Amino acid sequence: MISIFDYGAGNLRSVENTLGAIGAEYKLIRDAAGIRRATKLILPGVGHFGQMMRALDEMKVREA
Repeated sequence: MISIFDYGAGNLRSVENTLGAIGAEYKLIRDAAGIRRATKLILPGVGHFGQMMRALDEMKVREA
């Protein structure tokens, strides 16, 4: 299963819609424990890498 990390990226719904359209199973995760359990991980919004890294730091999940 694919895990999508929800850190507030604006294109989260686009990622969900795309995975749904191709029939891929996914779940949203929102914490470090979810990241550690993930075998496949999508970080939406990497076009805004700086913003994503700030969000990961604010949520205290970067180390995971």
